[in-house]
Amino acid sequence: MSDPAPSSVIRRKLSPTPAAPLGEAEDAALWREVLPKAAEAQQDLPLSVISVRARRTDPDTFAAAIRDNDLILSLTGTGGGAGLAVLDPVALRALTEILTLGDITTSDVPERAATATDAALAADALNGWLASLGDEAGEAQPALFSMSAGAHLPGSRAARLSLKDVPLEVLTVELDFGGGLRAGVVTFATPPGRSAAVRHHASPACLSAPVTLQAELTRFDLPYGRVRAMAVGDVIDLPTSALASVRLHGADGQTAGRGRLGQSGGRRAIRLGAASPPELTRVETVATPAVDLPDIDLPEIPAAPLDDMTPLDPLPEEAALPDLPDIGDLPPIDGLPDLEAP
Repeated sequence: MSDPAPSSVIRRKLSPTPAAPLGEAEDAALWREVLPKAAEAQQDLPLSVISVRARRTDPDTFAAAIRDNDLILSLTGTGGGAGLAVLDPVALRALTEILTLGDITTSDVPERAATATDAALAADALNGWLASLGDEAGEAQPALFSMSAGAHLPGSRAARLSLKDVPLEVLTVELDFGGGLRAGVVTFATPPGRSAAVRHHASPACLSAPVTLQAELTRFDLPYGRVRAMAVGDVIDLPTSALASVRLHGADGQTAGRGRLGQSGGRRAIRLGAASPPELTRVETVATPAVDLPDIDLPEIPAAPLDDMTPLDPLPEEAALPDLPDIGDLPPIDGLPDLEAP
């Protein structure tokens, strides 16, 4: 009789990773301290952290738990890591209300799918929060703090396809919005591990070479007509979260890092945070060489002679219109003011 142990080991390796029970996250105290301050400074949002729970699970189990009305955002990191951020409808409603209306209401949350506008607003807020958490966490920090929220994923299937077949560290953050007006959940799923600052070795001559950096506050689109009409003194509104997501660009245009705009000693300053993910470079299209096509002999189609065309019947004559009666002079209208000649 054969030993069944090898087959049981294979079945155990192929089976989904069971979800570990929720426990208090290692960085829960950091979330409770930093996140309310970041939300107040960046979105003028009264927010408090109810709980921060951590667990491990597999991508299939995580994707299966995503609901139809959840907002799903991709997360990308500096080391090529990929993850997800999921906002439940209540958290999404609170964010969109404070960012569009300037206040949080108690109206019912509509049953609808998240839109691209929702995704853009939420991603901007999450990136500001993660940057603030990364600033306070220091060099050795969770990989999540060095990630950026980006693309809107339309559903759980797209979410699953974006994840690698590795276990996930899941962080469930329960938030109170507006002092008890709404309570929602934001869930992060990332590959396991912590990130640390990478220091490169270089020669003294290289280290003394000058490097030019440009600090970019934000990017936005405007209609061409408005740009043409711009004049000195015009005011362009920028999101408050832009102060916490300043990007530093090198001479090659790549993002070298990011930070927060502030002041030091009475001068403008940038406090550096976690590095941003590498940006995609523009790829120039290559013209396709011309290809000589072989000549094809096509038969000639004779034109139809005009004499063989059937003439059209003449249109019937229309009856003459009757004369309109004379309406005479219009009655005078009293009380109208005299208009001055130009």
